[in-house]
Amino acid sequence: MLSILIPTYNYVCVELVRDLQQQAAGLGCPYEILVADDGSEERNKLENRKINRMPFCKYVELQENVGRARCFWMRWATCPLRYSRPNATVRRAAPANGKRM
Repeated sequence: MLSILIPTYNYVCVELVRDLQQQAAGLGCPYEILVADDGSEERNKLENRKINRMPFCKYVELQENVGRARCFWMRWATCPLRYSRPNATVRRAAPANGKRM
């Protein structure tokens, strides 16, 4: 099983999840995409809640900002992988507009 974890803060990542979903579906193995929101503003949460309607995707909202690393480890602990290499999966995606998040 492939688990993709995306920690986010004040960033709408619906398109990113759709792109990853298409790529993961082409692999032919079970997958899940988890998006962990680290206390974003309500307008971003509203858009990102659409992720919960996508197959094999889940959007989880934290009530307060705990930081990207802690957010990642909190959600990673719930991933169902038996064998994993979390350091190999941690990458910061650059948004399409080229600006830093």
